Amino acid sequence: MTHSHPIRLSTAYRRKVGVSSVLSQLMEWYDFQLFGLASVLVFPSLFFPGAGQTGATLLSFAGLAVGFLARPLGALIFGHIGDTVGRKTVLMITLSLMGGATFAMGVLPTATAIGGWAPALLVLLRVLQGVGVGGEQGGATLMMVESAPPRRRGFASGVMETGEFMGLLIATGLFTVLTAVLPHAEFVSWGWRVPFLISAGIAIFGLWVRTKLVDTPAFEEAKEDGLLAERPLSELFKTGKRSMLLSIALRLFETGSGFLIVTFSLSYATDNAGVSESVSTAGVMIASAISILAIPFYGHLADRIGRKIVFCGGMIFLLVTIWPFFLILDTRSTPLILLSYALLYAFGSAPLLGVEFAWIAELFPTNIRFSGLSISFQIGAILGGGIAPFLATLLVAVAGGSLWLVMSYLLLLWCISMVAVIKAPDTYRTELTASATAQPAPA
Repeated sequence: MTHSHPIRLSTAYRRKVGVSSVLSQLMEWYDFQLFGLASVLVFPSLFFPGAGQTGATLLSFAGLAVGFLARPLGALIFGHIGDTVGRKTVLMITLSLMGGATFAMGVLPTATAIGGWAPALLVLLRVLQGVGVGGEQGGATLMMVESAPPRRRGFASGVMETGEFMGLLIATGLFTVLTAVLPHAEFVSWGWRVPFLISAGIAIFGLWVRTKLVDTPAFEEAKEDGLLAERPLSELFKTGKRSMLLSIALRLFETGSGFLIVTFSLSYATDNAGVSESVSTAGVMIASAISILAIPFYGHLADRIGRKIVFCGGMIFLLVTIWPFFLILDTRSTPLILLSYALLYAFGSAPLLGVEFAWIAELFPTNIRFSGLSISFQIGAILGGGIAPFLATLLVAVAGGSLWLVMSYLLLLWCISMVAVIKAPDTYRTELTASATAQPAPA
């Protein structure tokens, strides 16, 4: 059924939706990068003392991975709420959960003060973060995509995704400044906590913006026409299994390569290649700044020429450049390292991120879109990215410092994702529908 009076949104309101969704991605990746950087720089000594350098790093990365394992739980819980009650309700809850958990990490006592309770509470807070992200990411994506004009959904999702790199840039910048201006002992004592405490301000501002939003036109129209699913999860497994499997597969290489570049590369550069922390973190900052401009461009391009060709181009570029990137880290050449970070993001990761959010949202009908997108995103994130830093660290140790096992793992992810690219429909000219049947979008 097609709604007889489509809901039209003003440009000013769409800007508010954009700010809310960008803040969502900013918060998620600010939190992620803080935990990732702290897992390399301070968590091993403060929360896992006595485990040795490699052992403590593995335990810290295991804590990072645990947050990803909790994401599907959040996707299940909030996917149901989002498909039955509404997108906005979920977003108010999840942002509070994410911001609260990150702030609590900033005041958490270390193992020296409370012993084994310190790592246990750190992992618990990471789980709460993961549950929140499991609902937040899908909700923010749908607020943006379902509120966008039909032929601008790729660009809209690309704008939203710039928040990821704003978060990475701010978190990395704060850590870089703090490590530069504070003596090492003071940074380890209290300086690392400052970025975690700042997260409370970001969350409060995001909640204020969201009080001014309503649910998306797609959801409201489906609700008015009586097309919402009473049991979205059951309906998803009945009619959306193929879309879910394709979406999970699309995520694997993007998340696996992304987390190897953003998190594992920092550990490898410092521990194996002898690169200073300031050089590798500067590389991440430069790449993040470039991505803020590049991702919306690729989203816009995908609105014009299709999702598949843009996504495929990014995958091929990453496949042929990511091993040379790690070899360049071994050279310790600062200009080459910074250039490599920039190129990997500008022509590799950015095309994937400019396409992925809109493409996966378009694969599902409105009545199961929140559940389908959220579950697919989070399972893909676990299988592709959540375990990547931990697994890569382990594989390098097994291979005696060599990267060939890591690259073999990444090649496997690439092959699975490429099969999904070939099999998935190119949805850039389809309408967002309440049923499983997509109709041509108006010109």
